[in-house]
Amino acid sequence: MRPGSSQLRNYWIWYIGSGVWLLDAALALHLDHRNHALAAVGVALLFLVAGAVWRKKWNRLQ
Repeated sequence: MRPGSSQLRNYWIWYIGSGVWLLDAALALHLDHRNHALAAVGVALLFLVAGAVWRKKWNRLQ
């Protein structure tokens, strides 16, 4: 199923999500929860890649 152009226009939400997860990782490191911080960095990278893919799809449609 292909997303509509209005959905692709909101690719910046993925970048905000990535930033929130990076803040969560920083807080987890501050509180000395290393396993949680590592998982949060992984999720942040996943969000960053998803944002890049979504942005690439948006640029192709224009």
